[in-house]
Amino acid sequence: MKKLMRNWRQFINEAKNKDGKEQGIDGKACWDGYKHDGTEDGKDKCVKISEENPAKAPEYFIEFDDKITQDVVSEITLEIFGIDGESSSATIDGKKGAKIRATDKAVEKLKKVFQENGFQVSNIRNASTNEPV
Repeated sequence: MKKLMRNWRQFINEAKNKDGKEQGIDGKACWDGYKHDGTEDGKDKCVKISEENPAKAPEYFIEFDDKITQDVVSEITLEIFGIDGESSSATIDGKKGAKIRATDKAVEKLKKVFQENGFQVSNIRNASTNEPV
């Protein structure tokens, strides 16, 4: 959980250049069509902005358990999706959880964050089929 808080603070404190673009530790912004995606081995990473449309992405259900709560889901979605990340409370088959809308790339990041923090990846389910992703 400490890693999540560090990443959240880093997201909030990321520098912007005079044009409002995110810039890395070297003070340079990414090229058009790319966005800043943290640093690796002391070097900035710029990644191509995905063409996936988040508004048309499928919905997923994250089942709550003793470690995964609404606060945890909110923090994770903020880390992965930024300001646009949001989740809503939901119940599927009598189980409480949260619904999110996510692109394939975002779901892969979500699974990685779950693994890194010791959460059950099987708690991430397709909202329409209730099958684990």
